[in-house]
Amino acid sequence: MGFARGSLTLPRMNAHRLVIVAAALTTAVAAALATTLASFSGQALSRAVRHDVGAASGTALVISGNVDAAQAAQFTSMLPRRISVALAGAPFAFYHADRSDPLGFVPGSLPAAPASRGNRPIAEAAALGGITGQAVLVSGRWPGGPASGRLQGVIPAALPAAAAALLHVAAGDVLRMQDRISGRDIRFLVTGLYRPRQVSSPYWDLNDIALSGSSTSSGFTTYGPLTVQAAVFAGPLAVNAGSWLAQPRPAGIPAGRLRAIAASVTGLQQALASAEVLPDLTLTTGLPAVLDGTASALDVARSLLAICAVLLSLIVAAALLAVARLLAGQREGESAMLAARGATRWQQLGLTAAEAIPLCLLSAAAGGAAGVLLAGLLASGSAVPAAFGDAWPAAAAVGAAAAVLMLVPSLGALAPGAARVRRGRQAAVSGATRAGADLALVALAVLAGWQLRRYSAATAGAHGIDPVIVAAPALALAGGTVAALRLLPVGARAGDRLAARSRRLNAAMSCWQVSRQPIRQGGAALLIVLAVATGTLALAQRLSWERSADDQAAFGAGADVRVQTSQPLPAAQAAALARTPGVRHAMPVSVFSQATGSETLALDARQAAGVVLLRADQSPLPKAGLFRAILPGGPPPGIGIPGRPAEVRLIASLAAASPGLAPAIVSVSVTDADGDAYQLGAGSLPADGKEHALTASLAGGAPYPLRLIAITVDYTLPGAGPRGPAVFTLAGVSGGPGTATLAGAALRGWAASATSPELAGAIQTVGAAGPSGLPALSATAARGAGLAVTFDPGYGIAAGGLPGAPPTLLSGQLALSARPPVTVLPGLATQGFLAAASARVGSVVQADINGAVIGVRIVAAVASFPTVAAPGGALVVDLPALQNILAGFSLPPAQATQWWLATARGQPGVPPGLAAAVPPGSAVTSAAGAAAGLLGDPLSTVPQRALLVLAVAAAVLAVTGFCASIAAAIRQRRAESGLLAALGVAPRAAAGQLCLEKLMLSLPAAAAGLALGALLAELLVPAITLAPSGTMPVPPLLIYFGWSWAVPLALAVAVVPALAAALTIARRPDAAAELRTAETA
Repeated sequence: MGFARGSLTLPRMNAHRLVIVAAALTTAVAAALATTLASFSGQALSRAVRHDVGAASGTALVISGNVDAAQAAQFTSMLPRRISVALAGAPFAFYHADRSDPLGFVPGSLPAAPASRGNRPIAEAAALGGITGQAVLVSGRWPGGPASGRLQGVIPAALPAAAAALLHVAAGDVLRMQDRISGRDIRFLVTGLYRPRQVSSPYWDLNDIALSGSSTSSGFTTYGPLTVQAAVFAGPLAVNAGSWLAQPRPAGIPAGRLRAIAASVTGLQQALASAEVLPDLTLTTGLPAVLDGTASALDVARSLLAICAVLLSLIVAAALLAVARLLAGQREGESAMLAARGATRWQQLGLTAAEAIPLCLLSAAAGGAAGVLLAGLLASGSAVPAAFGDAWPAAAAVGAAAAVLMLVPSLGALAPGAARVRRGRQAAVSGATRAGADLALVALAVLAGWQLRRYSAATAGAHGIDPVIVAAPALALAGGTVAALRLLPVGARAGDRLAARSRRLNAAMSCWQVSRQPIRQGGAALLIVLAVATGTLALAQRLSWERSADDQAAFGAGADVRVQTSQPLPAAQAAALARTPGVRHAMPVSVFSQATGSETLALDARQAAGVVLLRADQSPLPKAGLFRAILPGGPPPGIGIPGRPAEVRLIASLAAASPGLAPAIVSVSVTDADGDAYQLGAGSLPADGKEHALTASLAGGAPYPLRLIAITVDYTLPGAGPRGPAVFTLAGVSGGPGTATLAGAALRGWAASATSPELAGAIQTVGAAGPSGLPALSATAARGAGLAVTFDPGYGIAAGGLPGAPPTLLSGQLALSARPPVTVLPGLATQGFLAAASARVGSVVQADINGAVIGVRIVAAVASFPTVAAPGGALVVDLPALQNILAGFSLPPAQATQWWLATARGQPGVPPGLAAAVPPGSAVTSAAGAAAGLLGDPLSTVPQRALLVLAVAAAVLAVTGFCASIAAAIRQRRAESGLLAALGVAPRAAAGQLCLEKLMLSLPAAAAGLALGALLAELLVPAITLAPSGTMPVPPLLIYFGWSWAVPLALAVAVVPALAAALTIARRPDAAAELRTAETA
């Protein structure tokens, strides 16, 4: 017997058009999402890698070392080849700079030596390759060859405008400097002043002097650089050091070789540091960390997309199998009749294939086109476009898989008479359940969950897509779903028994319908569980990722806005910063690195609670109580200066028994309202025994009120032994004209010391040129209303460090400082510090700050503290208390090079006027800007969007499958509906019964999906959410479930199809026609 497939295909499809439409829609949705994922996982991720590497900071390779001219030339020739090999041939820009010997200031010549807070001022000349393309002239011209005529022998040089302002020079000035190594005098003609074209350009890492015009290190403050032509180093100037900079171009770094290039760069770094022939060089770069982190982020992105693909496959397979089973179930009678008339299994399979294959392929093509449009729409909001080269093969694969799945139910043989058996209660338990396959799947799900609990993408040893992280969510989801389905018959029987006690027909009928065929109705329940669980997981991942980005940004910035300067701000600029519109609080912060790998942060504890962005779960105490704990007890030390003085005036005298004691340099240390300390020069004090007025200017104001905490007198040690002691007398202190004068005797309780660290160091190293004696304090006593300090000034000259070098004059210091109220600071410690130092709360540890070893008593511990990335954790102390202790040790104040700002509420980001209030070259970081950058990272946004699209697609598939199930049930129950109508059951009651029946199935399934999704989120989200550096986020991730979105999604999936079905049958059917149709079916 033969069958004309073409003549039967369309009638068969039209007879079951609702289920056919459900299959087509399922295939189209699957194809659309598959093409979207393929577009993203293709070239889009590679472009995202290039975007992330290009946007990362610190990727330049900066190489520096002490070399002479010949060695510098060798390195300049050798380094490009070695860098090219390390970068695997990726293109890069290369720059070279030669730096001169340190240049000293010549007294009485231009420029005058600037005040530098106890550090020795020097300058530096440099030939910066490519400077004209990276800087803009403010005035004058770029330097040319050596000058001639009356300026013969003068070296033309350009100077950064910021350095020129610090040195008080302009274009056209002739500067006289002294080479501190050769002792030669060198003159420079300032031909022009320049500023950077782009402050953030990595090119400026070639220069070791900050863009502010000066840098302080190891007791020296270096100004400049005096930018000269490279040819100058062949004559007047000698090469003392060299710098080389290579900036890779991200487009040339292949995404598949990120880790290999990172390892090569690290190898180059080690090789340069251990050179055997040429001098060792130091390679400084963050490129290996950036590449390794990007590689980890790429692995996670690919894993997330693979997770989406596997979950999509699971949901689509379940949906198509459910639809195919519904279609096969509706055709059981027809199939049995065909079999009774001699049709073979393959002939019936051919009939099904004739309608399934074209349907699936056409639906996949339509879905593929929609997926291409969807990928373009999603990519339009990201930093990289999508690529569609892999989209159509994915759509074709979906179409083929869908066709196969549609044919699966037709593979089973159906003997005549079996159709009626399958309609009964005998099918309440499936064969797979009886065989225990679902229990095996549940066991796999438990194993997958255990693996997820132990898994971390940041610490996993394998690279690339980890099969554990990809397969585990789908296994857990499938296992949880079948576990819920195994409980379905039990719940149905329980509901049946409860309904038997009820007198309501609707409840009894609904429970009876569910209990008589729980497995057949379980297909819809399975889809609902899968869809709701997937949606819950996707929403939890998205919301947790967004909150983690905010937390990471707050941790990295420390405050709403953080300003990093190369040098401490003057008092006037600090006051202007605090007065910037939009700034509520301006808190100075000093950071000190410790030899143990930890850090010490000093901040103003009085305003820290309103400034520091410390997440609540990171501290056992509220922020106000936490920072209150590190405030020292007792009144603040020093003496308050009344009002808002524009200067600090001292009335003082210096009397010396030794003739020839040079005038001393007097400076004062004051603290402001923010706890920052400033060392201000008050001028020169002749050693003539007469009273002089010394003034330390505060031009531009300061954060008031001010307190005087120290007075320092620096002088040049006599060459020969003194004839007697010297006496420093302080008659009074005031805030300038028109202010009250405080008697010098008010400082009677202050500590006094006389020292000469330079003489002590010279005796231990190069030795003294003749007899020497260290300064010593004799007595401190009130003299009338003043305070007299008697001391032995000491004497001695340091021997020359090199053969033929002249002896060097040395300095001494007399210091008066307020006694701090505490000698051991209270402080906070991070858990990392406690673990590294083997300490606990209550322990006293030591911190090395400005050369002083200071005790810190740990009064509280926090899990982490903003900006602290040191492996050894950090201590946090009060900055004003620290400044007082340093003043008590006669040490310079702690330099506050960070300012943490709290901005106006409701105005996130950098205040508009902040750029004008900070020095050039300052780094400004805002928590809002950092969070926007993290949320805009393409490697993170692409898979996050894919997850959300998957959640929507799963909901659509579940609704489609549920509607098809309801339609099939209505068709199957025509006889029951007709009988009920004939018995007088109202249409509204029938609709209510159907709606109640479906809700009894869908609502528990939706609740199970919510629970399963929450469990999966707990296991999966912490394992796959990383920081942009490829490490676990700090502070640790907190999981947010987004119930305000997940619950409505679950209700929509569970309720909308049931309500729609109830509305479609809320009309009185023709009972006779329904019964006749059922009899002929």
